[in-house]
Amino acid sequence: MFIFQIDPAKVTGAENRKGASNEIKNPDSVLLNSLSQTSEVRPIKPPISPEMLLGKIMDLSNEYIIYAKTHQNWYRNETDKDADIDRPILLPPPWERSNELYEALAQYTKTPASLENINNVKSFFYRIMENRPVDPNHDGKLDHSDVLTIWGDYDGGKIIKGDINGDGQVNQEDVNRLRKALFIGDMDRDGKLDEKDYEKLKKIIDSPPPTIRPLERISLPWGIKGDLNHDGQLDKKDLNILKHILRAGDMDGDGKIDKADVELLINIVGNQDPLPKIKDLSKALLEDPYHHLLQIPELGKALAKYTNTEYNLGKADRLISFFLREKSDLTGDGVIDYQDVIAFWKSLDRPGPIPLKEN
Repeated sequence: MFIFQIDPAKVTGAENRKGASNEIKNPDSVLLNSLSQTSEVRPIKPPISPEMLLGKIMDLSNEYIIYAKTHQNWYRNETDKDADIDRPILLPPPWERSNELYEALAQYTKTPASLENINNVKSFFYRIMENRPVDPNHDGKLDHSDVLTIWGDYDGGKIIKGDINGDGQVNQEDVNRLRKALFIGDMDRDGKLDEKDYEKLKKIIDSPPPTIRPLERISLPWGIKGDLNHDGQLDKKDLNILKHILRAGDMDGDGKIDKADVELLINIVGNQDPLPKIKDLSKALLEDPYHHLLQIPELGKALAKYTNTEYNLGKADRLISFFLREKSDLTGDGVIDYQDVIAFWKSLDRPGPIPLKEN
């Protein structure tokens, strides 16, 4: 990740000026006004490869996110006029390269730098400064992927079949997302997702103002038809998500998504190598067993598959006992980790007492 450097001369100059920390009164002047207001995109010459464009997007996005995060306290103190707190020194904002970011986004995604797209990017950084961040792609992180997600109609680039949430992996979370999408995105209620649903959602979003009839709502916890990011609104973000799902979720390649695609995805996830799951769940249970006990059945089934043994409730109970009371270095390598969990599981099928070693 690119880590930007602050010019010491600029910082020193700011500190020497009276009231430097109060010089910018309104966060708008930090972000909304400091970023270029123009929607014009100047061509970059010579042409830049997609890899270089993505690198620039990553560097600038992460630089701006770092700046926005480090100035959250300043923003809260500035808005709380009665707070008797010394406001931190406001470092020079790095927004002078914002046009480079817009140009890179426009070329990489092949989506023009409209005023709407630029304002969406500004708002993303601005909300971080307000300590009200949004996670447009719902991956639990704030990074350049969020900037790409909110830029126009970008669909995320390379599509991995079954990767419904776009995190580069195919797992149970994608199964859950695809199931929900069949309820949320099925705009014409024919039991499948296809281009007709996309066009109907687009028509609703493009109609000024968008309206949602009572019949277009469904029971909780699923929410509103078409609201694929569950933010209570129907907008282009939902349209982009549906476009991605139509490509990533069509597991059998028949041009639509239905229960058959969900079943195929379930089989793919179920047939994956169980070792990564064993490693992750074992680590979580060894570190904090009481908060992860509900994952014991999932771990037990992964262990049964990995060791080609039977899974049953009796063995699952013993697995609980291992994490709560009996965990020990069964492999004798000086650490207790997933290898000891595998050894313990194998020992459950052997007659006689389980050979536990002291920590």
